[in-house]
Amino acid sequence: MELRIHHIFDIIRDIGKGKILEKHEYGHSYHIIAKKILNEEFEIIKIVIKSDDVCRGCVKLYDGKCIDIIDHRNDFTKKDEFNNYLDNRIIKVLEINNGDTFTFKEILQLTEEYLKNIEFIYEGNDILHTQERKKNVEKGILKLKN
Repeated sequence: MELRIHHIFDIIRDIGKGKILEKHEYGHSYHIIAKKILNEEFEIIKIVIKSDDVCRGCVKLYDGKCIDIIDHRNDFTKKDEFNNYLDNRIIKVLEINNGDTFTFKEILQLTEEYLKNIEFIYEGNDILHTQERKKNVEKGILKLKN
């Protein structure tokens, strides 16, 4: 399985929020990957900075790139560019590399470093949103470790 590191943390966050993981109108595979994680179907995960298995089936995926836009920041409008930026910041903090492989349990062992550096990772986002993200990632980690 190939996954963007931020998608993994998004899934952990949503598990912490208790979000219902259903098919999205864009048609991507986020809900399928999240359910595999919840059902402990831990495959080897290859960390990538490109469209991944979550992106599969998405109507916003064109020629291997996300064509969606974002409006929550002033420095990015293209979601693909922001996702690459975010993934690069996360792998820098975790001291891993694009292309490294892990089990999901090994990724869970990296979450402490992610949480310690969450303000750096999401610098430029609304601070209250980042604090809420941190709280929900912490809850998700607890649910997944139990």
